[in-house]
Amino acid sequence: SSSRWRSKASDSARSAAAPGAPSADAMRLFLRSLDGASTLVEADGAALVGEVAPDAVVFGGVALCADQRLADVDGIEECSTLHLVPRLAGGGDGTEAMGKKNKHTHG
Repeated sequence: SSSRWRSKASDSARSAAAPGAPSADAMRLFLRSLDGASTLVEADGAALVGEVAPDAVVFGGVALCADQRLADVDGIEECSTLHLVPRLAGGGDGTEAMGKKNKHTHG
């Protein structure tokens, strides 16, 4: 599938007129992982959050949906930092916690 983002390193290898170059509404964003490492990416405002980052993304304390467009997120602008957080596997089997309900055993 075609990607609408690329790292700054690959950006220097292409000219602005090259095929696949970002459109005029492209913006630079920082992706920061839990270990503090940051990556600079360029993304089109029409790009989906899930296209920009494979992990769950938090911006301004709000978890973003993978199918949300960057242009639709309030506050994202040039050089904004998006925080990457791992998706946690889990859920449950539908039973109550510890398999028990609150039972009164005294009195």
